[in-house]
Amino acid sequence: MNDEVVLEEYNDYEFRQEMMKSVEYPSVFLTGISTLEELNFFKNRPYSENYSLPLYSIVDGQVYKIGMLDLSLDSLLSLRVIFNYEVVLLSDKDNSINLNLNDADTLIKFIKL
Repeated sequence: MNDEVVLEEYNDYEFRQEMMKSVEYPSVFLTGISTLEELNFFKNRPYSENYSLPLYSIVDGQVYKIGMLDLSLDSLLSLRVIFNYEVVLLSDKDNSINLNLNDADTLIKFIKL
């Protein structure tokens, strides 16, 4: 990757399938990153080995692992505060779940006792 980052969203199913071949599963896919500062934030974010998943986004038209993301309430609330990102939990290449960070019922599932 070079210093200039081009971030974009995609809708084409076949293009997405091709791009997603390099993704580890399970993982988290994040869309809505628009600045290099945001990208660096996710790259350098600390994480727990016990409950984190690889974090992916589209950079320069390609899918890249941009870090790791803890699947915890604190982590998801941080995402919600920064920006209204689209967060998708990918269990395998054919199954995914959109996480609505503005829905209390969704967030309750990530509370650790």
